[in-house]
Amino acid sequence: MAPRPRALPGALLLHLGLRAALALHAHGDAGGPPGLEGPGDPFGPLRGALRAARASLEAQGRPVADLRAALRRAAGSAGGGPRGAAEDEGISEGGGVPEKNGRYEGASTLLQEEVEMLSDSQREMLRGIQAGSIGKNRVEIVLSHYNESVGWSKMYDAIITPYCKGYRDYHGGYPWTPRNCRQLPNVGREAHTFLHHIIENYDKLADWTVFTQAQAPTVGWSGAAGDRENGHVYPGVTFHDYVLGGGPFSGSGGDSQGARFVFNGHWKPPRQGLEFETVRMCFAGNYYVDMREQGKPKRLNTTCPRLKSKESQLWLGGLPVNQALLAYIDTLGAGSERNLFYSQGARFALSRERIRQRPRGFYEKLLGTLDSEVYPVAGIFAELLWYYIPGRPDKHRQPCVDHAQACPEGYEQLGSSSDHAEDGILQRLNTGSMAECAAACGANRLCESFEYHAHRPKLCVLQPSNNSAEGAQTGFWAGAVACRRTGARRS
Repeated sequence: MAPRPRALPGALLLHLGLRAALALHAHGDAGGPPGLEGPGDPFGPLRGALRAARASLEAQGRPVADLRAALRRAAGSAGGGPRGAAEDEGISEGGGVPEKNGRYEGASTLLQEEVEMLSDSQREMLRGIQAGSIGKNRVEIVLSHYNESVGWSKMYDAIITPYCKGYRDYHGGYPWTPRNCRQLPNVGREAHTFLHHIIENYDKLADWTVFTQAQAPTVGWSGAAGDRENGHVYPGVTFHDYVLGGGPFSGSGGDSQGARFVFNGHWKPPRQGLEFETVRMCFAGNYYVDMREQGKPKRLNTTCPRLKSKESQLWLGGLPVNQALLAYIDTLGAGSERNLFYSQGARFALSRERIRQRPRGFYEKLLGTLDSEVYPVAGIFAELLWYYIPGRPDKHRQPCVDHAQACPEGYEQLGSSSDHAEDGILQRLNTGSMAECAAACGANRLCESFEYHAHRPKLCVLQPSNNSAEGAQTGFWAGAVACRRTGARRS
């Protein structure tokens, strides 16, 4: 049984000092964006926190690679897929040569088959790329490769810039080694590759840059050990969408924001000062389902599919690692966010304008947290936080609109949909409607708010005053909405 969370006063004071050192940045220092030198530079405290996290993990005998496996297990157990750890695709600290995988190699026709999913405007742009009238100045694909077959990407060969960290001429060359591959040291995983490209091409970036790992972009994550078809694409989306725009990214879905992400997960940072506090995560449903209508793929029309999973918890290894994650979040200017958005698989596209909202120096310093180890702690944090790395650190940068059911008269929404206060609830009830739930709260003098789940089964949870503040909503209950008495205290 896992130990109960407990506060460590000395460590808490250390952490609060770290947060204070970062506060100038986290609250929008007028001196300039993150990455600039000066008293408000957050990278000094961040580097110290990352060193402490690495030392703590080494003392536990826990490889950093275990954190990434734990992250994948959290997604698998919560998102409806098979449980269990999946071996990492490619990079191995043991250095063994992965075997060929016929199933994975068979994905070479994947993108050709998915052309049927495209709109007329997307097909027109694809024809331009294949004809050579649209080149890397318009759109460029940055491919982070380690011994995966890249035969699936051949229709985009003209606009791919591959970076390789694996064996040269692996299995005889193409498709197991991309053509014209640029060799990089085997450090920092895909985050190192992506940041290297941004820094080296900062003054000559394409209109849009697609960042992707090299495994075939198949649907979901199978959970099978060593399966190279763990492509992390959400059903109803195709890799073409990241390259061509449109589809789920149309308009405010990402094209107009300069950032194409599909947010299949939400998570909450660990609370301060708790040694055994976990990262709470919740995922969208249908991640492992091939959705089709009348034999054709069904298109996703949103970048924010509805959360449906049970909450899963990711334990990173204790207080020093939690502190490093919080310092990383602060460095990105996202320290005020209670809920963060996650696009599993590190695949996304960014406009030149979005990338350049941060100075080159910011990316150089972030790269410095990744360039000395195969599995750096910061690489795990980058995978969780890619949406927050490029772009201005706005005070509130929520990419998904909350479509929760409206609270009844006399009540106002508390937090975001699916937020949940789990400890010390008053009562659980089966109710037929939100109005009945509100009436039950009104009849209980200790009830200050309620949580209502409108999907089957319809449930009502009555909450006392200490659970009726946003700070108490430390967990997830997918599909629920919390409503607080109008005029009750806020936090």
